[in-house]
Amino acid sequence: MRRERFQHRQQTYIRVSPKSNQTRVQKQTTLHVGEQKPNGKPPTIADVAASVKSPVVLAAINKAFIQITENFLLSIRRLGLFPTILIVCEDRESYDVLSKWENVTTVMTHLQLSVSGAEDWRSKAYNQLVDKRVPYILELLHNDKDVFFMDTDIVWLADPFQCVSGDIDIAVIHDYPQNYDKKVIYCAGYVYFRNTPTSKFVVHHWQKQLISPKRKEGSEQQGKLNKAIKKGYGRRGKMKLKLKVLPRNLFQAGFEFFNSSAPLEERNPRPVMIHNNWVVGLAPKLVRYKKYGLWYVDEDKNVTNYNYSDG
Repeated sequence: MRRERFQHRQQTYIRVSPKSNQTRVQKQTTLHVGEQKPNGKPPTIADVAASVKSPVVLAAINKAFIQITENFLLSIRRLGLFPTILIVCEDRESYDVLSKWENVTTVMTHLQLSVSGAEDWRSKAYNQLVDKRVPYILELLHNDKDVFFMDTDIVWLADPFQCVSGDIDIAVIHDYPQNYDKKVIYCAGYVYFRNTPTSKFVVHHWQKQLISPKRKEGSEQQGKLNKAIKKGYGRRGKMKLKLKVLPRNLFQAGFEFFNSSAPLEERNPRPVMIHNNWVVGLAPKLVRYKKYGLWYVDEDKNVTNYNYSDG
């Protein structure tokens, strides 16, 4: 059993051993945004979770996604928006690059380092990488932050926060085409979590499924999120989940936006967000971006000259 109490400058972790019922207290100084650890090591999300300003745009990447992430950041910069952005890096190379960005808080993972390539969807390495986003989300929720988690193969065309206001716990987008196999599947790569007891319940249940010994090999975390959302709807005697599904025509997945030949300027309504998913590999994502004028990296000389490959 684990109980946690968070303070502004320090976090006090109280761990209770199920066998001995003895407690052991560990204290960890919480860094303000921009501060470095006294030992010179990169900060982790636990170091800054108490001091970052809510709401937080959260992303987790490895070095294979450096330029994809820089394109994501450039799309936000082009709108003149300055939300709180927190990027968790899964390797030192991505941290060294992205920590140079202004108005972006960059940290290293506090969990085991992941592979640094672009892994095949649903592979063991892929699941190990994307599963780690859930404890990152929980860390911020437990520090009373609203969290807008998103993959970085996304381009902002307008401010998405204008669409997640109101009395909600969680906002999601569709991942599958309409009427696809008669299923409703919400995307785990773009989810807004308001800091409420019900959203915390959902994320805790999501995490519980991921670490369960009953989890089948190859089962991916998006399905577990959808099960956790259903669990949130069915809470007996508790406040039920207030879920907002964002409109497809404004929050477009890859199969919706890129399967149309219409130029962006002719789209009506103009999307708020475009998710460059439903394609395998990084190189095809790049082709898509360039075809529709959504690749901003080549226009900015300050971004990384990274040799772009799927490895």
